[in-house]
Amino acid sequence: ATVKSTVKSFAGYEKECAPFLSRLAASGRPTDELVACVIGLAVGSAANFAQATAQVVDFYMLEDRSEERAALTAECKKNEWDQEAMELIRGYVREGMRLNPQFVGLFRVATEDDSIPQGEGFASLEVKRGDWLFSSFKNAHLNVCQLLIAYAIC
Repeated sequence: ATVKSTVKSFAGYEKECAPFLSRLAASGRPTDELVACVIGLAVGSAANFAQATAQVVDFYMLEDRSEERAALTAECKKNEWDQEAMELIRGYVREGMRLNPQFVGLFRVATEDDSIPQGEGFASLEVKRGDWLFSSFKNAHLNVCQLLIAYAIC
């Protein structure tokens, strides 16, 4: 009952979680099921978010990122309700994740012979069945053509 009343009290609250919590409270499901669902999601995603956070922090701690780090720090010191600052911080996080991704790439084994286009001005990559392929997400996020190829391979 305490959990449901707490969740219901978020209805007028402006945090991003409010709609989610309001829908949970309105579902009519037993509290123990709601708690189990939320905790299950939190536990399952905690390591993923922790790793992504570490990658972003690591990226902005590099010496050649000192200018961006100073700007990001200044934005973080602003009031949490400053929507412009929050959007800028989100942009910094997305950029950190793009340039220092959580997963640098993905290995796959070709299941058939094929020719993979590498973009205008580049020769196609000839692949034979059984060849190991590596899609570099880190490189792909620096080159639009490579991004399309990386996701096509996967």
